[in-house]
Amino acid sequence: MNCMSLKKYMARAMILALLKEKDTDGYEIASETARYTDFPKGKTYPLLLRLRKNRLISAYFQKSEGGPFRKYYKITPPGRLKHLSDTADIRHLYHMAHKILITGGMKMTTKNAIEAAKITKELKNFTLDVENFAIPQGFATALIGENGAGKTTLLNILAGIRLDYKGEITYFGQYSDKQKENSGDIKNRIGYTGPGKYYLPQWTVKDIEEISKLMFDDFSADDFHRYCEELAIFSHGCIDMKKANSSFSDGMKMKLMLAGVMARKTDLLLLDEPVDGLDPVMRRQVWSLLLGDVAERGTTVLVSSHNLRELEDVCDHVGIMNQGKVLLERSLSELQDTTVKLQVVFREDREAPPPEIPVLHASRIGRVHTL
Repeated sequence: MNCMSLKKYMARAMILALLKEKDTDGYEIASETARYTDFPKGKTYPLLLRLRKNRLISAYFQKSEGGPFRKYYKITPPGRLKHLSDTADIRHLYHMAHKILITGGMKMTTKNAIEAAKITKELKNFTLDVENFAIPQGFATALIGENGAGKTTLLNILAGIRLDYKGEITYFGQYSDKQKENSGDIKNRIGYTGPGKYYLPQWTVKDIEEISKLMFDDFSADDFHRYCEELAIFSHGCIDMKKANSSFSDGMKMKLMLAGVMARKTDLLLLDEPVDGLDPVMRRQVWSLLLGDVAERGTTVLVSSHNLRELEDVCDHVGIMNQGKVLLERSLSELQDTTVKLQVVFREDREAPPPEIPVLHASRIGRVHTL
């Protein structure tokens, strides 16, 4: 059994064990499975789909109190039998996998959905200068940085919104940025949401649906309606197709954009602060939908935020930006194992840490240094 097969076996056993105790939503299943088995969160939903096809689990939607409908999973009688047959092996497999992780980790090779090299863009009082940046295919990647770090500028370049830059970008391992711009088929495979005006103010929900059908080959009106319901865009679950985009709040406009772009069934989603302005319950619902319906199709997701803690339960890969540069790019588990945050006060004869200690970012208030 190779490393990936071992992890998948343990993940399956973990899922069945969780569902044996109670019905659980996909977000919690992905988080708990990743925590105890190191199985990538982005791969959990395809595994759930496979378990459903094998009739080991089933799924249903249930409306939470005062909230939207959410998808829950439950174990079936054949699933309970499978769980019993796996129980004798779980403890041995867990210790074996844990030993492998401690002695060097389980390495997986994967293709990249995007590879960017030597990307530069000059703006007023700001320069974007990204030497290399890659987004692994089939995973959720977080782009983390403070406000003004350059996240939006980089996402706009990757999405094709900004074309006035220098550098090279390769999409899906074979298409250059120029080929992408000249091909509607490639553009159809990429979805984007951001803080700007995505839909015209006068467009109604019906207009958005009809125009999306015309513009995007794989747009699904049924999925659009479902996402509108699950994101609680309309009260009482009734979609008002005549409501104008201008009448929505900023948070509702963002959710409407998410419903529209997710209904396109793209291969790559570029999301710039997609939960900005949403309440905590809805933020979790957005993450659950992204990890659920999107990840089941193997979609690659790049999401920007200034909150790493929030994305720890969502993403498998992370890039950190500061002052227009990508400081590091690695798997989240590797980052957690090799990177720490410290607050220190140095002796009077020292103003900085020893040069042999690599520091990603440093700030200082008085004598207190944050590294």
